[in-house]
Amino acid sequence: MSWFNDKQQDRRKPAKEGEPVSLPPGVTQDRRKSQRREYFRVIYPIDASPEITNLNAKVIDISIKAVRFELNITDAEKANLAVGKTVDMQLKFHNGEQKDIAGVIVRQLEDQFGKRTFVCLFVKELSPQFVNKEQAYLIKHFPDFCQKTFLFKPPTE
Repeated sequence: MSWFNDKQQDRRKPAKEGEPVSLPPGVTQDRRKSQRREYFRVIYPIDASPEITNLNAKVIDISIKAVRFELNITDAEKANLAVGKTVDMQLKFHNGEQKDIAGVIVRQLEDQFGKRTFVCLFVKELSPQFVNKEQAYLIKHFPDFCQKTFLFKPPTE
């Protein structure tokens, strides 16, 4: 159970063998399944993060449906980014490949270090093959980072 401490405690109570899983009133099993993340996200190390060249921003993570990125507060104010606003982005990846993407800002957070983080939902999805290619690149070139980020099984103690 200690491997959960790095992220978040697992609050699910395991059912005893042969005992049905008890859910809070009004919660169905289908709802519990829908709470899980539907799309895999590729999380980038700071040094390997793709750039959004037209916004002077760095990508934190990306999936086929959305991108999370951060930029300085002054750059965010210049770009006039706000929740609900449609934005065009030009993403530049490690291999020089550029993608023009349009999306809608759905979330905005501000941290204490003078940065703003935005989540942008794409108008048109990225291909799953592209996201898999990015994951393969990171696993090959940043294996220590990926071992911590893409935790496929709990470490043995």
